[in-house]
This record gives sequence, C-alpha cells and structure tokens, in this order.
Amino acid sequence: MLGKGFHPHLSPDGKLLLYSVLGRGWNLWSRPLEGEKKPAAFRHTSNLDYWPRVSPDGQYLAYVSDDSGRDEVHLARFPAGEGKWQVSNNGGFWPRWSRGGDRLFYTERDQTLMEVEVATRPAVRLGVPRKLFPRMRSGARLIRGWPDGFDVFPDGKRFVILQRADQQEDRTTITIVQNWFAEFRGKK
Repeated sequence: MLGKGFHPHLSPDGKLLLYSVLGRGWNLWSRPLEGEKKPAAFRHTSNLDYWPRVSPDGQYLAYVSDDSGRDEVHLARFPAGEGKWQVSNNGGFWPRWSRGGDRLFYTERDQTLMEVEVATRPAVRLGVPRKLFPRMRSGARLIRGWPDGFDVFPDGKRFVILQRADQQEDRTTITIVQNWFAEFRGKK
C-alpha cells in the first residue's frame, strides 16, 4: 500500500501518482513512484479539491473544486500548479481527457455528459461546454465523485458507461469473453 487516498491517477509517464485525500476537506496530493516516494500536497486549500487527471502531454491537471460555491471542473498547469481556469459552468464532475489532450469530458450534476475543447498553446483557451448526451444514474451511492461510471475510448468518440441493468428499457445484454483461445489450448 502506498498510502491512504481516493481517486488515484497516474501521470502519463507513470512516474507520479496523484490522488485526493480527505481530511478537513478534500485536497490533491502527489507521490513519486521512484526514488524517495515522499507524498506532497499539490493543492492544499480550504476548498474541496479532488478527482485529479493529468493531460496526456503531462502539462496540465484537470480536477474538481468547490471554490466557486459548487463543484466545477478546473484546469491548472502541471506540475507547478500555477494558473487556474474554470472549465465547467453548470457544475462538473469526473474530468477525463481525450487522448490528444484537445478535449475534456465531464458530467454535470444531472449526469449529462459534456465536452469542452481545450487549447494550451500559445495560451490556455477553453471552448464553450457542449452537451453530448444524458446518462442514466448508475444507482451507486456517490461519495465525492466515486464511482465515476464512465471513461472515454482513445478515439474520443465512444464511451464506456456504468449504469444499472434494471434501469434500461432494452434488456439486451452483451457478454465479453477475453482470451477464449486459452480454454481450448491442449484439448483435442
């Protein structure tokens, strides 16, 4: 065990673990996975800061903060923590980067999946949040963003979404079997 925390995320180079720690509030911490491995506060404020996600190029961090009075997705330079840009404007949770780092995905409080275009060169420019589609609630009890219940495919056009089967109108199920050749190996 590396330590106590929630919402773990590895930096793209795999050398740093970012996570949220619950104390008097939520704060963002980092821990090197090589060398001394000593944890350090990345964002330690009186606000609730959680759900860290480093951009694919390792230059920016998306996270959730309540410093505006409600949970919103924000962006800061990484690893310095300088600058702060608010990405969402109607509540935001569970940020996810596109593989190219040119878009951020998140959900609003009502579970609507949102997309924002992101440009970081020569300066940070954020597009207007755009609704992609509504999600049904997963039915899981949410504890400051857990479970997030979605992830984005590398192509940025498809999503994996957690939702309860008994809430679906179409009861069709899909079973994915991996490594099925192994079952037949050595049999005649």
